[in-house]
Amino acid sequence: MKIEYIEDIDLLREVGSHWLAEHRGKEYGFDVTVDTIIADTKAWLESGNGAVIALVDEKAGYVGFMSIFCMCDFLGLKAVAFEKYWYVMPGYRAGGLLMVNEAKRWAKEQGAAHLIMSASVMASGMYDSLCLLYERVGMMPFEKSYICEL
Repeated sequence: MKIEYIEDIDLLREVGSHWLAEHRGKEYGFDVTVDTIIADTKAWLESGNGAVIALVDEKAGYVGFMSIFCMCDFLGLKAVAFEKYWYVMPGYRAGGLLMVNEAKRWAKEQGAAHLIMSASVMASGMYDSLCLLYERVGMMPFEKSYICEL
């Protein structure tokens, strides 16, 4: 597996469809589609300093993606990088470590003082595994959010 940076977000539709099959948004009252994620990612890319990291398998093609953005820190005066979306298809999840390490490298290259990545219960059933991955690469818990439908 290897990492690529891509600008044509539409290339990730199939990966996005796999993510949607695992997504638990309806349980939380969200009606998410691949089109919504693609449109949101395009808007973020157009508005500032961001990138889309893709995980590529030689035979299967795109098997994962991560959108990441760098902006002014809301807690101080330094830049912070944020992961907005990321997903790796089953069978290729070992490549997630490559993506996290690449996100850290990219963020540092952008001059970010910190990288904030989220683990979402809603996004998939990978919450606990993702938290362990983050801790293995030297990250520490930052906040815990709660939600209710209104």
